Amino acid sequence: MPHTRAVPRYKGSATKQPGYGSISSEIVNLRQRLRAALLKQVRDAWDREHPVNEVELQLAGLEFSDAPEAKVIQLPEMPSIQKRLVETVMTLPGSTVKEEFRRRNAAIDAVTAYCHFQEGGTVDMPRGRRLTQAQGSSSHLMVTDAEKQALSAAMLLVFKEKRPTICFVCLGEKSLPVEKRVYLFATPGDLTKHFKRKHLANIRQGDSIMCKVYRMSLEYKMYLQNHTARIHGTVS
Repeated sequence: MPHTRAVPRYKGSATKQPGYGSISSEIVNLRQRLRAALLKQVRDAWDREHPVNEVELQLAGLEFSDAPEAKVIQLPEMPSIQKRLVETVMTLPGSTVKEEFRRRNAAIDAVTAYCHFQEGGTVDMPRGRRLTQAQGSSSHLMVTDAEKQALSAAMLLVFKEKRPTICFVCLGEKSLPVEKRVYLFATPGDLTKHFKRKHLANIRQGDSIMCKVYRMSLEYKMYLQNHTARIHGTVS
């Protein structure tokens, strides 16, 4: 049998082993060569494809705008949950990393809420005819159903999410507009600030405190704070 030579084992850190410096240099040089090759490939593809794209856009009568609109156009008949989806998704990137994370989280929450929203079907309208009163009332019912679905989706998020961004107090207040009841804050921290400023700060001695979402009366302000953190995930 051929005699195999045992590989010596070195003690100490890897940086002190023989040949470590040369191997590290080879790895660095290889990375630089690959990076340079990739950059050249991207530049060559840009030089080859960009003029063609420019000519096609000019022939089609289209061009890119250097000043994009900062405000998204919304239709009045859009449901509130759909408006929130458009506002959060179709926005410009943040100027800082923190703002971009906040924009991304708000968009994710809006998409999650919209997944529980059931859209209505399209309605064929005859040309040259005006809406009758019955059609107008039907459209009003469709909007009402959309608002109910938005409230149901918001209610689900309030109970499902560990740190929701919808105020459960505003959600349970039926006197508020639907847009305010299902308003989605950018972060749980923003919701905490809202809860302290709009709700906790306005509670006076002897006021009747009740969670209308949970249908539970709370005797003291401290009980409300405990209920808010334990049930609805909002730290105050």
